[in-house]
Amino acid sequence: MDWVALGETALDVIVRVFVISSMFTLGARTKPADFLVTVRFPLLLGAVLLANFVLIPAWAFGVSGVLGLPLEIHQGVVILGFVAGAPFVFQLGTIARENVGVLAGAMALLLVGTAVVTPLVLPLVLPGAAVDALQLALLLASTMLLPLAVGMAFRALAPGLAPRIAPWTGKLAFASMIGMIVVQLAISLPVLTAVGWRPYAAAILLIAGAFGIGWLTGFAGRGTGVTPVGTAILASQRNMAAGMLVATSSFGNAAVTIIMVTGMVAFAALVPLCRWIGARRAARELGDPPAAGGRPA
Repeated sequence: MDWVALGETALDVIVRVFVISSMFTLGARTKPADFLVTVRFPLLLGAVLLANFVLIPAWAFGVSGVLGLPLEIHQGVVILGFVAGAPFVFQLGTIARENVGVLAGAMALLLVGTAVVTPLVLPLVLPGAAVDALQLALLLASTMLLPLAVGMAFRALAPGLAPRIAPWTGKLAFASMIGMIVVQLAISLPVLTAVGWRPYAAAILLIAGAFGIGWLTGFAGRGTGVTPVGTAILASQRNMAAGMLVATSSFGNAAVTIIMVTGMVAFAALVPLCRWIGARRAARELGDPPAAGGRPA
């Protein structure tokens, strides 16, 4: 039995479960008004779009070029540069005590932008890859935008039921994410042991650079309730669901692996950082001075 082929088939199924459940959960937690909230702040919206679809992709190309990454890993890093609007931003923003209403609207708009930009741009910037723009657009629309729309419709039609269903679909998304990581690690172990240090450096630099870019664009959010911390979270948490979907459909195993590794790096770095920020803000709101070492008592 070909265990690698079996693992790749399982991964393809798990990725789709992860994407669809993530998008449905996001839709069930997002009101149509959230889109309008973000549109009311054109300066913030323009800065967020510029950061996520111009500056961060440029940073991804720069990181790959400086490190001299192999072709497939370069492709994975570039894919991550273009995929934005990760559903996990909602949880991170809540932990960091950000204005999640505006963040949710920006996140949903970035998700739509990812579904539009990625099929158009990837064939141009990765000319050696076998990317069918129309097929990729249909794939993203059916597995991301459709579940998002269904989730939003479900919230509108059953406002009392949606808050009770969303946590369960969120748990399914989390469980499928863990399964995705386990299966990908199992079939990518030879790749992970052979690639050396550069892909891991690329993952760290990509997330750190995206966080910095997001922080700088956050100054356009003055008066919106969103701080540079919120836009930094929005920018640095790349859309692993979209990235995995694109990579498994059109690219090689190494591209999939670097996306998974970067997702793990982002999760490991951003969750404790957001907890620390949220704790400091909570202490400030209560009027308690931070404890020694910068953490609240």
